[in-house]
Amino acid sequence: MSTADPHRGAPHRRRIGITAEPSEGELAQHWSLSPADLREISHCRGADHQRRYALQLCMLRVHGRFLDDYRQAPLRIVNHLSGQLGHPPVLFLGPPEREPTEREQAQRIRRYLGLALFDQSAAARLRDWLRQGAAEGCSAADLLTLAEGKLRSWHVTLPAPGTLERIVNSVVAQATAEQFATLAARLPEGLRQSIDLLLEVPSGDARSSLFRLKDYPRSPSAGVIKGDIVRLRLVEDLLAGGTGLDGLDPRIRRQLGDLGRRYDAGDLRRFAPAKRYALVACYLVEARKILLDHIVEMHDLFLTGMVRRARNAVEKQRKRLRRQSRDGLHRVLGVVDALIDADGEQTIAAFRAAVDAPRLARAAADCRAYERLEQRGELDAMLARYGTLRQYLPDFFGLPFQAAAGNERLLQAIEIVRALDAGPRTPLTPDDPSGFVPADWRAYLAQNGKIDRRIWEMSLALAMRDALRAGGLYLAESREHVSFWNLIYDSRNWQEHRPRAYQRLGLPTDPNDFLSRLIGEFDGSARVAADGLARNRFACVHEGRLKLKRHDALPIPHELRRLRETFRASYPRVRIEDVLQDVDEWCGFTRAFQPLGGYTPHDKDPCRSLLATLIAHGTNLGLAAMSQSVDDLTAEMLQDTSRWVHAR
Repeated sequence: MSTADPHRGAPHRRRIGITAEPSEGELAQHWSLSPADLREISHCRGADHQRRYALQLCMLRVHGRFLDDYRQAPLRIVNHLSGQLGHPPVLFLGPPEREPTEREQAQRIRRYLGLALFDQSAAARLRDWLRQGAAEGCSAADLLTLAEGKLRSWHVTLPAPGTLERIVNSVVAQATAEQFATLAARLPEGLRQSIDLLLEVPSGDARSSLFRLKDYPRSPSAGVIKGDIVRLRLVEDLLAGGTGLDGLDPRIRRQLGDLGRRYDAGDLRRFAPAKRYALVACYLVEARKILLDHIVEMHDLFLTGMVRRARNAVEKQRKRLRRQSRDGLHRVLGVVDALIDADGEQTIAAFRAAVDAPRLARAAADCRAYERLEQRGELDAMLARYGTLRQYLPDFFGLPFQAAAGNERLLQAIEIVRALDAGPRTPLTPDDPSGFVPADWRAYLAQNGKIDRRIWEMSLALAMRDALRAGGLYLAESREHVSFWNLIYDSRNWQEHRPRAYQRLGLPTDPNDFLSRLIGEFDGSARVAADGLARNRFACVHEGRLKLKRHDALPIPHELRRLRETFRASYPRVRIEDVLQDVDEWCGFTRAFQPLGGYTPHDKDPCRSLLATLIAHGTNLGLAAMSQSVDDLTAEMLQDTSRWVHAR
C-alpha cells in the first residue's frame, strides 16, 4: 500500500498508511520484532530481502494489508527494523528483483500470521455482512471502517483500499436502490401527487414550495413563529393520509430526511421516482419534528427577549420617576408642614394658593406613579406587549402538547385556553388552575371577582416555556422535546439490545467484573499520581492537602523582544488554503467530513472544493464571494459541497 495521500484528491476516501515520522512509542509498539519473528525472517537470504520481509510482516500485522510500494516506506521504520536484524542502516529500500519471490513471500507471511487470502469466498461473505449494515442505515464511510474490522476479526488479509471501497459502495448503492423502491411502494398515491406539486416551480416564481418549506428563519419574532406554525399545519395536512413509513427504522428515516433536505428541487426532479418520493416523504416526516422543535425554540427566545425588554423599560422608567418622586415627596411633606403651621383664620382658597395646588397635584401623581412602578412595573410592561404575544399564542397553544407526571394541571390550563379561543368556554373563574402565575402577579390576577385573562395567559406561556425546558411538557412528534421515557429502552427492548450495547462499549456483562475493572483502574491511576507527586513541579501534598504552585514568570530581556520582532518580520505570508493543507497532512482532519450516506458529490476533485467551502463558512466570506476568489470553482460547486459535507 502506498503512503501517497489519496485523501488529498478525494476527501471521501479514507487514508490508511504508515506514519511518515513515527514516534519512539509507535516504533516500539508496531515495528518491533519478536524472537519468533526473527527466526521466521532468518529464512530469507540477503539483507534487503530480510528488510522487505520484516517490513511486510509488521505491515500486515498492524494494518491488515501489505505495502504495495517500498519506496514509500519511511526510513525511520526501515532502519529500526534493520537494527533489530543486525543490518546497517540504508538510505532507501528498493523494490524486489522477482515478482514470483514477492508473491511467495506474501504467502509465507500470511501463513505465519494465520491469515487467509481475500478471495471470492471472503468477498461474498463480506457482501452478505455489508447488506445487513446497509439495511440498518450505515453510511458507506462507516461501513468501510467496520468492514476492515470485520475482515480482521475473520483473520482475512485486507484487499487494496480501492477494492474494498468499490465493494462497499456497490453494496450500499444496491441496498439504497432497493430501499427506495420499497419505501416508495408503501407511500399513498395522494402523498406522491403532493410531492410532485411541492417540487414544481410556479410560473413567475423562482422557488419551489419545497424550498420555502425548508426555510427556517432564526429571528425570534411573533411573525416568524406564526409562519412556522402555518408551515407545520401544511406538513401535517400533507401527511394526514398516512405515509406508510411507521415501521421504518428512525435512524434510516432521519438519514433519508437529511438527504431530502440537502437536495434542491431541481436535483430531486431529476432522480428516479422511487428515490424522489422516498427522500421527500422522509423529509416531510422529519420536517414535522424540526418545525416543532424550531417553534418551541423561537417561543422560548421570544418570551425571554420580551421579559428582558420589559425589565429594561422598567429600569429606564425607574430612573426617570425616582428623581421626580423624590422632588414630589419633598413638596408633599412641605405642604404637610404648612398645614400644621397654618393660621386657623386662613381660608382654604388662600391655603391652596399658598401651597400651589396644581404643582402639589403633579407631585402626588409622581409619587403614585413611582409606587405603582415598584409594585407592578414589570407586569405592566409585560401587559403592554401582550398584543404582540397574542399574534401567535393561540396557534402555539394548539400544538399537541403532552404532560409528564406532576404537570397535569398545566395541561388542563392549556385545554382551558384552547376552549376560550374556540368560543364555547365561559370566562375564567377563580376555580381554574392558576398555580403557575408568578407570586408577584397573583395579587393582581383577580379584580372584583374576575380573572384578568391577560395575566393568566402570559403566566401560562411563561410556565410552558419553563416546563418545555425541564421536560414537564413535551411533544411526542418532535426530536428534542420528547418524553424522557422515549429516550431510554423499556425492559423488552433493553433485553434485545443489551448484548450489542455492552459489546460496542467494550464493557463486561458481569457486574463483579465491571467493579473489579473500575477498582483496578482507580488504584492504578491513584498509584501513578502518588508516585509522580515527588517529581511534580506544579503540585504537592502538604499536611494532607493538595497544594498547587508555579514558578514566577521570567522577565523578557530587551534583546529577546528584538529577536522576536526580527523573526516576525521575516515570516513569509502564508495563504490560508496552504495552512489547511499542511494541517490536513499532519492530522487528516478532512477525514471527519464525509458525504451523508446516499449523497453523491458532483465535483470530481472534492478536496479543493471542501477546503474552499470551509474557508467561506469559517471566515463568513460567503460561497458567492469565495467562488470569485478561486479559479475553476463556481458558487454552484461550493453550494453542492455545503450540502454533502457531513462532519462525523
